Formats: sequence, C-alpha cells, structure tokens
Amino acid sequence: MKPLKDNILVAEIKEEKENKSEGGIILTTEVQDHSASKPGLVIAVGPDVENVKKGDQIFLRWSEGLKIKVEKLEAVLVPEEAVKAIR
Repeated sequence: MKPLKDNILVAEIKEEKENKSEGGIILTTEVQDHSASKPGLVIAVGPDVENVKKGDQIFLRWSEGLKIKVEKLEAVLVPEEAVKAIR
C-alpha cells in the first residue's frame, strides 16, 4: 500500500509486558487507551511527507488515524501532522 500526499502508514509496536489496572486486572489490547501517544513503526510514507521515513519509530495520537488492515497487519493511516515525535 502506498499512502497519498502527506499520509503515513503506521503499525503499533507491540510491547511484551502485561498491562494491568491498579486493582491487578490484566487489560487486553481492546481495553487499553489508544488515544494515548504510543510508539509506532512507519510502514510506508506518502510523497509529500518531509520529516518521517519508512522504518522510523514514531509517537502519534492513534485516535487521529484511519484504522486499516494490510496483509494481516493492523495499521493506522495518519497525516504527518499527527506525528508528535520520532525516536
């Protein structure tokens, strides 16, 4: 898939640690807050993207993206302005 204009295709970097609530309940991915800024791996970039390249690890606000599935990989398509930092 090739994003258009200034869009970036990003996959979430899965962390192996268990996420638990304060009461000790294990939270699944579906329950965890995806509006928080979490790291993502850039899969592809559009031709107008200036500061991000394929393979970069970035922090973004996941809620600003369009959720899509590419080759069994869940990803998000976001504009470059949604990127908050590059690792």
